[in-house]
Amino acid sequence: MMVVNDFLDMFPVHYESYPIEILYRDSLVGKIDWLEDSVKKDILNRCTPKNVDIENVFKIFNETACALAIYETYKIIGVVYMFDMDFSKMEIGNIKIYIENSHQKRGIGSGVIEYLSDCLKNYDIKKLTTYIDKNNPSAIACFTKVGFESVGDKYEKKL
Repeated sequence: MMVVNDFLDMFPVHYESYPIEILYRDSLVGKIDWLEDSVKKDILNRCTPKNVDIENVFKIFNETACALAIYETYKIIGVVYMFDMDFSKMEIGNIKIYIENSHQKRGIGSGVIEYLSDCLKNYDIKKLTTYIDKNNPSAIACFTKVGFESVGDKYEKKL
C-alpha cells in the first residue's frame, strides 16, 4: 500500500514549463500575496498537524493532506492542495487549485489538474474528488474540462 512518502517521491514534476513542487512554509512568504488570507489559513490548517510549529515549517505534515506550488520562473503562480487522502482506498477526498488572477484563463489550472491526474493514476490513485461552490463557474469549467463529473454536491473523476 502507498504511504505519503511514496506519494511525495514523484515531486517535483513539470507540467509544460510550470514546475510543481512541494510547498514549504518559507516559500509562501511574499510569494502568494494574491491568495486570499482565508485560503492561506485553510491550507495551513489542513496541512499542519497540531504538534508542528506552524511558523517554522510548511510541508507535508500528516497522512491526509499536502500542498503543492506551481511556479513560473521563480514566482509561485498557483497552489494545489489535496486533503482527505485515503491511501487504503487510493482516493484523494478533496483537491483544490488556486491560480493567480493574472495567470487565469490560460488553461494552466485545468492543465495542471489533468497532468496531476495522470501522475496520480500512475501511482494507482483511483478517484479524485473536489467540492466547488456552485457560484464559481470558472472552477466548475476547469474541473469538468478535464473529466470531473457532478455527483451531488461534489465533482469526481475516476482514474
